[in-house]
Amino acid sequence: MTTKTIGDLGEYEAARFLKKKRIKPIERNYRSGRNEIDIIAVTKDHVIFAEVKTRVLSPDGDLFGTAASAVDRDKRRHLIEAARDYIREKHESRQPRFDVIEVYLDNTGGKYKVAEINHIENAFGKNSI
Repeated sequence: MTTKTIGDLGEYEAARFLKKKRIKPIERNYRSGRNEIDIIAVTKDHVIFAEVKTRVLSPDGDLFGTAASAVDRDKRRHLIEAARDYIREKHESRQPRFDVIEVYLDNTGGKYKVAEINHIENAFGKNSI
């Protein structure tokens, strides 16, 4: 499986996870110039800009850092810029929130399945860049 395919699977599973939490995904892979937001979702009060990071667990279950640690300062800045564009373009009035969703996959027997999903709500704000 390619890294793109693994990433797509992670985004699909993250969207399913949000739906189970009664958070409604309304857009996937929103692009604004060179910036992209993996999932845009809404609740009654919030528009949520979610960055999804997917990792495949090693056979012994070890990880070298969390998936969320890949959302560095530059990535946060790009997400915030894209969110501003989205809010302007769609005239969105709900409170913005930036979440990170970590998807960990197990690859036992050649089949990828979700081992764990960690939803970090309000993971960062516009002042974190």
